[in-house]
Amino acid sequence: MHMIPTPSGLAPAASTTESAALWRRVSPANVAMAAIVAASILVQLFTSAQTALQFDRAGIAAGQVWRLLTGNFVHYSWWHLGANLGVFAILAWIAAGRSTGTAGVVVLSAAAVGAGVYCGADGITTYRGVSGVDCALLAWVLVSMAAQEGGGWAGGYIGVLLLAVAKAAYETITGQVLLPTSAPTGVEVVNITHLIGLALGTLVAVVSRRRSQATIPLTSLSFA
Repeated sequence: MHMIPTPSGLAPAASTTESAALWRRVSPANVAMAAIVAASILVQLFTSAQTALQFDRAGIAAGQVWRLLTGNFVHYSWWHLGANLGVFAILAWIAAGRSTGTAGVVVLSAAAVGAGVYCGADGITTYRGVSGVDCALLAWVLVSMAAQEGGGWAGGYIGVLLLAVAKAAYETITGQVLLPTSAPTGVEVVNITHLIGLALGTLVAVVSRRRSQATIPLTSLSFA
């Protein structure tokens, strides 16, 4: 028995769809997500950097507006960072393979969370954590997957999103936390950040799909 060599030039080429998906995963936006993860880890090594970048109400009032964004990427402990940033990295990776615009979701949700804490949580003087941005990425991924998969899967994805929204809304209204968190003992969980993130991620996903000529009627769960 002998093998018949495959003529050169006849090897199957990667499909356009596969190439596009690969490009999304190695795109500048995805490199930026990796840079955020690396920078957050680096900041955790230096107490002075954490203090300079955390959400600080007095500092923001004095003009240090960068804290509205950077406070999302500073954490109270290594466990807090690992849990929050691990979810961030996973969701950012999934999002990159599903749709473009992940970096925009991260920036917009970070700004919305910072502004939400500043305007809607007067009792919070300092804040750290990327969980609000995680919630935005979760909503973005679920709506994108629902739009792309359609059928029964769409209902499942939207069902998960509605459960997440219901949990965040309950915790925001009651001040209670339903599940264990990675925040250290004595650190208050700012539940409104999760609700803001979910709302922002959903809104951006819907607007993005409509702009790309796709229709997402969430009420009927009929996805194009």
